[in-house]
Amino acid sequence: MISGSKRGSVAHATTIHVRKEPFFSTLIFALPIGHPLAEPQLKYVAASSTALDNPHDLKLSPDGTKLFVSDVDNNRVVILDANSLEFLASFGADHQSGTHDVDFDKDGQLYVADTRNNRVTIYELQGTNARLIGELSKKYSWA
Repeated sequence: MISGSKRGSVAHATTIHVRKEPFFSTLIFALPIGHPLAEPQLKYVAASSTALDNPHDLKLSPDGTKLFVSDVDNNRVVILDANSLEFLASFGADHQSGTHDVDFDKDGQLYVADTRNNRVTIYELQGTNARLIGELSKKYSWA
């Protein structure tokens, strides 16, 4: 379901909302009414056929070309092309558990909530290649 606050019959929002389709784990993107790319009403943008199990959070890369999706029950981060939503790569399944939230810092490093391991992992990105460079946990450390 697409969510957002309402003002009359016009949805008011500034972000792209995501819905997980039951049984297919498909991400569907739509732009809110009033968004410059969605005039004059809510507009279907794209759907990804990438197999996801409990997708939770997503962030657009700093350059706007890739979409990073936390795939909680597959313990990984999936990278999709921001325009076509086609699968590009994934990482983290070999050492993360319960990948939950993702976010970028001002330097373009990706922070991932590795929930079941009680830590936040830090990745340096080169295109679609992610290299684990550190973690935040009880004791701060660098890999």
